[in-house]
Amino acid sequence: MSPARRKIQFQGLLKRNVLGTFTVIRGFADLRDLAEVSIAMPYEGSGLDEGRGYQRSIDEDHVEDIKRFLKQGRYRFFPEIVLSLRSKSEGETVPVVSLRKKGRSKIDGTYVVTIDVKSLHETSDKPIRRIDGNHRL
Repeated sequence: MSPARRKIQFQGLLKRNVLGTFTVIRGFADLRDLAEVSIAMPYEGSGLDEGRGYQRSIDEDHVEDIKRFLKQGRYRFFPEIVLSLRSKSEGETVPVVSLRKKGRSKIDGTYVVTIDVKSLHETSDKPIRRIDGNHRL
């Protein structure tokens, strides 16, 4: 990401009420941009249902293995990365993130997510969290 860039945009298909609760956007994005706007939530606790966070601890040997694999460039494939946007309800606005429908068509479910990078870095509440895929970023 260029240091002068104030906003990052992602596009994807939007589906509401996934599992009866979640609004999900599924699309494609540059891994560097995803890393820039999200934070890891390392698991802290002694066992299941007794802690907070999502990600297991970083294994430095595994990180080096991933770097070597990526440098080779062959058979590279990146499975999905799951992020969450912390908000209280569907109608609540999160100042650093906006969502708009890309086109006017009723059947096209493509939406654009815009993240104000400067505001994101200035806020103490980091609303975009990594649920899965932290080691890929």
